Amino acid sequence: MTAPRDSVRQLEAKLWSWAVKLDELAGKAHQIAGEAGADLLRRVEDLSAKLALAQKRFNEFKAAGRENWERFRGGIEEAWDEFEAALKSEPR
Repeated sequence: MTAPRDSVRQLEAKLWSWAVKLDELAGKAHQIAGEAGADLLRRVEDLSAKLALAQKRFNEFKAAGRENWERFRGGIEEAWDEFEAALKSEPR
């Protein structure tokens, strides 16, 4: 049995939204010249690693049985909170 569908859909939507935001930020980084652009690209790489961790946790969460989904939910929320905090600290 899989995790509750509404939770999975919400988490998938959030992951997709963050991936889109990260792509937009990467595009902006490529348009900025000099050290500022290089710094932003380094931050994008860091965010990409955090997003990959969130995606990994999501896959574990999704595969967890209903009886285990709360345990995985805590792990994915922790990874996502870290990613979201890092994303919010990035220049727009």
